Amino acid sequence: MGNRDADPADVAALQAAGVQYVDLVALRRHGPAACAAAFLADQAGQAVEGFWIHFDVDVLAHELMPAVDSPQPGGLTYAELAALLVPLLQSGHAVGLDITILDASKDPTGEITRQFVAGLAPILAIMTS
Repeated sequence: MGNRDADPADVAALQAAGVQYVDLVALRRHGPAACAAAFLADQAGQAVEGFWIHFDVDVLAHELMPAVDSPQPGGLTYAELAALLVPLLQSGHAVGLDITILDASKDPTGEITRQFVAGLAPILAIMTS
């Protein structure tokens, strides 16, 4: 969810495999919370016991996360990310989360990473509550 540069052939392959794909335009049109709810309803309908969240930080707005290999204009705010992730994390079905694509070589002072951790901390805090 939240991709803004997918190859149409890749999207078609995902959809053919039954993977729910929501680009950034659709995510904003429907709202992150509604997209999360739709995903959870879909998973419940399939009797899935759990799911893994794969979070590429390049889905964030470039102003928030410039330390990525493929920067693009636009992207999610932390509020949008929270509206998407919190329901998924609180569902009781998220079994894990990995965070990828933060390129430390593009953050020599560590300031971008510190700001990222500060922006993500309130979202992840619900995992321990």
